[in-house]
Amino acid sequence: CERARERGERESERGSERGREKDKDKERHAARNRAAEEKRLRLEAEAEREREREKEREAESERHAAHQRALAEEREREEMEQADVRKREKEKEKETKRSARNSGMSAKELLAHRKKERREREEREKESER
Repeated sequence: CERARERGERESERGSERGREKDKDKERHAARNRAAEEKRLRLEAEAEREREREKEREAESERHAAHQRALAEEREREEMEQADVRKREKEKEKETKRSARNSGMSAKELLAHRKKERREREEREKESER
């Protein structure tokens, strides 16, 4: 009877020890799960921040490219305007030479003559305004 009681106590003690070990195992497992979940959330947040930074870099890159295109278009427009001005000046010069040949004067004389006529015309206009 005594032996059975002692054996029962030992088995009961072993059972509670096993229970405590199971509880500790469950607690360790839950702690590992919590740590893994926290790590997963941290990694997700960092990945989201990196995606946002990448979007911002892409947007900045696009803004820069658009600005460069606008500058290139402006340069091209200015170059075309300058080419037009040079072309008009050349045509004007040709016309002056042609007129000079036709009038028997040198180009220099013709330009001086035109300048004089323009001044006289402007003075006449001022006179008529008064």
